[in-house]
Amino acid sequence: MSPSKSDKSSNGTKCVSSIWSRAITANSEWPDKDEFLDVIYWSRQVIGIILGIVWGLIPLKGFVALALSPG
Repeated sequence: MSPSKSDKSSNGTKCVSSIWSRAITANSEWPDKDEFLDVIYWSRQVIGIILGIVWGLIPLKGFVALALSPG
């Protein structure tokens, strides 16, 4: 039986550290697909912020800037 939402939130940081350790472990199992999708969502957000800062600090121009832009 999977724990309810209130059971998950009562664990606090232990639950979060468990989720992130599974996220960086190869071939880990995700019994709760919502946790997996949350990790994917927040990972994309963090990567987007980091790349946005890097792209803002590096003044790229021309073809290189177009080739490296994400879209």
